[in-house]
Amino acid sequence: MMEFIYEKKIEYGMCDTNAFLKIPEILKMVEAGVASFLGIYHKDNLSVKKDYQALWLFTKTCFQIKRLPVWDETVVIEACRVEHESKVSCIIEVYIHPKNRQDGITAWVECLTASIASRKLLRLQAIDFQVPISKPCPIEFSKWDADCIEERRLTVSSSYLDYSRHVNNAEYLRILFDGYSLAEIEKMKVSFVEIHYLKESRENDILSIRKKTDGKLTYFQIMKDVPVLEMLMKEE
Repeated sequence: MMEFIYEKKIEYGMCDTNAFLKIPEILKMVEAGVASFLGIYHKDNLSVKKDYQALWLFTKTCFQIKRLPVWDETVVIEACRVEHESKVSCIIEVYIHPKNRQDGITAWVECLTASIASRKLLRLQAIDFQVPISKPCPIEFSKWDADCIEERRLTVSSSYLDYSRHVNNAEYLRILFDGYSLAEIEKMKVSFVEIHYLKESRENDILSIRKKTDGKLTYFQIMKDVPVLEMLMKEE
């Protein structure tokens, strides 16, 4: 059963020049949906930090887009936990759709907890994680090995950081999409995105932004000394 999380009106600043919701804004809504869902069961970051001195890590995310919301439209955000055979990670499904319509955006986020002191991953039972499973997981996260070519470099500034003092996940998407021209963005019709978060990056890190396009598939990689993020994007 999907839990109702909240309703959200799509605001002007969340949209591209075609008045559609921007891809980085989708990720913000998805992660907010996961956080709010965990909060229902008192297992959000505030709770696990207070009770277990731990924090959630979002390690993988993918979302399928059947229809993008548009400016001034109100969408409903729902979420549930799906079946996933792991003792250290869970997968939360988030569904974003307009009122009275079924077509929207479905996302899946892999979540793990880590000790603040040791940075070691914790088993779900260590934080007494008893969030019920609502249905089987309909997806498997992909594996790929794309030979991406460096397009540019940038230095991480403080504006990219969140409360954890490392680059916010949505900022990575904004960095990647900054590599496209306005004309390219306006023609783009994204149907699927999958992101793997591999390592944190912090203020003053120098990041290498890399990309490879193969037909309707585009592979991205953000590197410092090791891969920080890898992403796959599919267009219609």
